[in-house]
Amino acid sequence: MDKREIETKLKTCGDYVKMDYLSRCLKSGKLDLDTKKFVMVRLSGIYESRRMFFDAANLLLNAAEISATEQSRLNDYVKSGELFIRCGRDKEAETTFNKALSLCKDEKRKDIVKSAKIGAMIGQARVYLNKGKKRYALRLYESLLECDMDSEIKEKIKERLLEIYEQLGMVREYMLLKKDI
Repeated sequence: MDKREIETKLKTCGDYVKMDYLSRCLKSGKLDLDTKKFVMVRLSGIYESRRMFFDAANLLLNAAEISATEQSRLNDYVKSGELFIRCGRDKEAETTFNKALSLCKDEKRKDIVKSAKIGAMIGQARVYLNKGKKRYALRLYESLLECDMDSEIKEKIKERLLEIYEQLGMVREYMLLKKDI
């Protein structure tokens, strides 16, 4: 099987049939590395569109391991980390972002990876707040305080944390953070 055959087959199918077909392609073991990466990335995209973030993140993590170029590997790690954050798997996300950071040779790339991580965490915390899941948002905001970031952004996060502490009735944490500000 090659990319053209797979793409031709995918044009005529719905998402669930595509997922099944691509999964069977991966299990067949008859794919070269380039085609295998293509299938993994394509399947990951379908999983992401279906809001199956954990499966999508795992596929991208595996695709990063077989990537030919360093930039492709870095991009796959970052995207995988973002998807792990979206599904609430903070430890896996941290590990994945650390792998991405280990690939960075210059400070510019490290800053890009760190800002992607911070952006994903802030975005997901907002999603949790909009859904009324304050505990999950609280966990993300608290872990954001440990990240290396601009002091202005850190102050906004602390203000948001104060609001959440107050709403959840966490008086001790509220008072400790209030003293810190």
